[in-house]
Amino acid sequence: MKTLTLILISVLLPLYPTFASDLSWQDFLKQIVEINTGTQNLAGLKKLKTLLITEFKSLGFEYTEIANKNGRSVLTFQIKDARPTIGFYAHLDTVFKEDSPFQKFAQDANGIHGPGVIDMKGGIALMREVLRTLKTENPKNLEKIKLLFNDDEEIGSPDSKVVLNNESKGLTSGFIFEPGTEMGELVLSQSGIQWIELTLHGKAAHAGLEFDKGKNACLELAKLLPELAAQTRLKNHFTVNVGVLSGGTTANIVCEEAKVKFDIRYVRPTDLEQFLKLLRKRTEHLPTGYSASIQTPVDIKSLGAEKTKVLIDEFKSIAKRLNQPLSTVHVGYVADSNHLQDVEGLNLLIGIGPYGSGMHADRETMAIESFEARTKLLLDWLRAHL
Repeated sequence: MKTLTLILISVLLPLYPTFASDLSWQDFLKQIVEINTGTQNLAGLKKLKTLLITEFKSLGFEYTEIANKNGRSVLTFQIKDARPTIGFYAHLDTVFKEDSPFQKFAQDANGIHGPGVIDMKGGIALMREVLRTLKTENPKNLEKIKLLFNDDEEIGSPDSKVVLNNESKGLTSGFIFEPGTEMGELVLSQSGIQWIELTLHGKAAHAGLEFDKGKNACLELAKLLPELAAQTRLKNHFTVNVGVLSGGTTANIVCEEAKVKFDIRYVRPTDLEQFLKLLRKRTEHLPTGYSASIQTPVDIKSLGAEKTKVLIDEFKSIAKRLNQPLSTVHVGYVADSNHLQDVEGLNLLIGIGPYGSGMHADRETMAIESFEARTKLLLDWLRAHL
């Protein structure tokens, strides 16, 4: 009888999927949330990558880790010899540093709380849940799907954007597992962003002995800022944020150098160019004895609705059938979708991850019901396209 039992078990086992872990999505989310993956925490990022390799290999995916600059890498997964047409995108890094007090997962009546629960480890947990469901229905379902993970999105993906775009060639549908908005809206379009670092140079002098020989860069910069900040036009989604100010060395020395860091968000490139024209004009005509230098460490172009329309229309139809309210909105944040718009033939859906509130803050919270709603929505589309 023992022999017959063992034979039956060995025959039946292949009929059922095996996974690296049988954790519920909440327990899996807790596991990955409590691995700190602040953008500069390379050890934490490596730990999460190792966990995901084990998890997705158990679903039948083979992985490739593409080494990048600065100790970083991009992870991709696909079924061996398959030709995927659908891309699932997620970033592994969060804004919470290794020494942040906000490190733990918690769940209560108001939702799930923790670093990255919506941005975007919740998206990774949803991705896993969808893939596990598809495999139980038919393992061949996974052949059309490619997974792509980067580790520097929160600083603009400077090292990974080229790799992501190259690895996306041949894909026709790309799902960005960002959370969308607090109300569950999908992203119709996204602002572009340019970070501008303006440095004014003056001349140092002793504040008591040679005050009149100094050129106060702090004061001169202060004169420029009101006009520059006033270029904000909210109705055009154009904003000028004076984010960081610094200058001088000590109170008894005339300020020799002053710096400001601007965050510029825009939709229309012409609005950005008008601002830059004004900035150049003002800094090229400073009073005698002053000079300026300008750097743009981050420059990401805006994303228009033409890249999202196809999938949004399809998902609105599905949502109506599922009796899910679904609308779209322009957002001011940037994501990897801003870069992926350059991939020929790739339609994008941004915000398919679970949503909530408090993104980038120590009150980050997922609305639990959003996880199930997004899972149903995405599965419905996938079943029709696999």
